[in-house]
Amino acid sequence: MRNERIIVVDDEKRMCESLSTLLVDDGYRVDTFQDSSEAARAIRHGNYELVITDIKMPQVDGLELLSIVKEVNEDIPVILMTGYASLDSAVEAISRGAYDYLLKPVEFAHLQLAVNRALDKRRSDISRLRLVEELKTSNDTLKRRIGELNALYQAGTSIGSTANLQELLRQIVALAAKVTESQVGSIMLLDRHREYLTIEAAIGLEKKIIETTRLPKGESIAGSVAQSGEPLIVGDVEHDDRFKRINKEKYGAASLLCVPLKIKNVVIGVINMANKKHAQRFTKNDLMLLSTFASQAAVAVDDAHQFEEKRRRLAEFEILNEISTELPDIKSLDAFREKLVDKLTRLFQIDYSIWFNWDRPTRALVVNGVTGVEKIPVTRSGKIDLSRINPDDLALKEFDEDEINLGHTSILTRSIVEKMNGTSLLPESPVAFMAIPILKYGELAHVFCLAARSGVPYSPADISLAKLVISQAALLFEKERSLL
Repeated sequence: MRNERIIVVDDEKRMCESLSTLLVDDGYRVDTFQDSSEAARAIRHGNYELVITDIKMPQVDGLELLSIVKEVNEDIPVILMTGYASLDSAVEAISRGAYDYLLKPVEFAHLQLAVNRALDKRRSDISRLRLVEELKTSNDTLKRRIGELNALYQAGTSIGSTANLQELLRQIVALAAKVTESQVGSIMLLDRHREYLTIEAAIGLEKKIIETTRLPKGESIAGSVAQSGEPLIVGDVEHDDRFKRINKEKYGAASLLCVPLKIKNVVIGVINMANKKHAQRFTKNDLMLLSTFASQAAVAVDDAHQFEEKRRRLAEFEILNEISTELPDIKSLDAFREKLVDKLTRLFQIDYSIWFNWDRPTRALVVNGVTGVEKIPVTRSGKIDLSRINPDDLALKEFDEDEINLGHTSILTRSIVEKMNGTSLLPESPVAFMAIPILKYGELAHVFCLAARSGVPYSPADISLAKLVISQAALLFEKERSLL
């Protein structure tokens, strides 16, 4: 990620040439100036990431250049060099905001270290500012969303009064039943693979029906509407050749309404209404009312999903920011792993985790640490008992490492689960499992596995979020250890 622009200012030609050669070889773009006045103009109009300057120079000296840099951008680091070191000049340099103060003749190793540290700090500052801006943007977006929800549901404030999706769906069904005078109704949403409809909220239906219904898209009334995206009114199911009372068990009524919930012409579910009061049949006006309401309800459902997504996104930023702040206090890899698990547990359930090192010569995973050790073979001291793990259990010779290096986590997850099922590490299949590859210099270095024994499988959003948090945190941790 190098290629940052550096300006070197020194009235000695040989010094400029030497420093330029050194920094260009390290991958930086370098401009050199022997005339400090020209350098001052370049600093004012250029876009530099680092300034390296001598202190004693005719015309504009190094301390004056330092002041000019801070006027342009106080976050640009400045490294001062001098062959006439004194305590007074050092104190003045630091008080004016210099990043470092080097004595001539400059040892190139010391200069390289100072440059790397200064630019690492610069990158970290830029990342932190970007993170703050993203958090601010996310907060602004959330505020706008909440304002839109409140404006959208002035006629039905009960819908806009909750951000809980289940409660929101229940209120949608209740309000839909009210406007259509129905005694039975349900809202069904498509699963994330868009193959099945399940009942998420209902009135007038038995609990068993609500819990067990799993309707394939394209089948029955609701499935047909979910596939076509067109609202449907059935005057009498018994005399309709398409359905022939197939919903009698659920709704027990001849007349039915079914309207799609659509966002940008994409169906996300349906609303079913049946058993109109006083045994009346639904009319086209009922269908129009329900269709109008469904368009608003779909936005509410989508906004609830978006709200949850934004909340998780904010949590992701908060976790990354917390980890970045707490890194100096983390002294070991074990503590780092425990910190990661503790943070990610705020987003989804984690019962145990396993950290592997990837041994490239043998193409095998080597256990390095665990949390939630009650299901893992451990010694009395609480350490993992490596003697009880068969290394052959964790040899992964068939998967494509290049695919992993490109970030395809599903391949790695599937390979690990297949290998570990029934072993001492994974005696029983977890409900949720993910394997996150951690790359170093673009190649697989570690694998962090997270699992839950109950609940629901990890969603693609969970895996994507964990991958981002873990990879970024690992990168920050490696940088912190390198700096130390």
